[in-house]
Amino acid sequence: MKPSVVYKKIVMFQDLNPAQMLYGGTMLNWMDEAGAIFATELLGPERAFVTLKVSEVLFKHPAKLGDLLTFYAHISRLGRTSFGVSVSVHNRQREIVSCDLSFVALDNEGTPTVHGLTI
Repeated sequence: MKPSVVYKKIVMFQDLNPAQMLYGGTMLNWMDEAGAIFATELLGPERAFVTLKVSEVLFKHPAKLGDLLTFYAHISRLGRTSFGVSVSVHNRQREIVSCDLSFVALDNEGTPTVHGLTI
């Protein structure tokens, strides 16, 4: 499956750490949000799900002030109630970070339920 562009962000001054690079935690927040946006598009806005796990985050290059970041996502794994979403983030020159997120679909009581996704 070809990755989809989920959204774009610009690294702003308030996003920077003392070394003048994007905080890693801020990037993780944005990547989780990108994965959730992608999952919502797959499942529909009426379906509940939660982040189960974030696996192996690999920061390859720093993001700096003014960088325009593009967030890509695609399904990496399908289970019965859970599914994996790979998220990668690129600036204009290269991929700067990637990770795999796992989400689990929930029913109205908050119990894992079959998501019904197919590739």
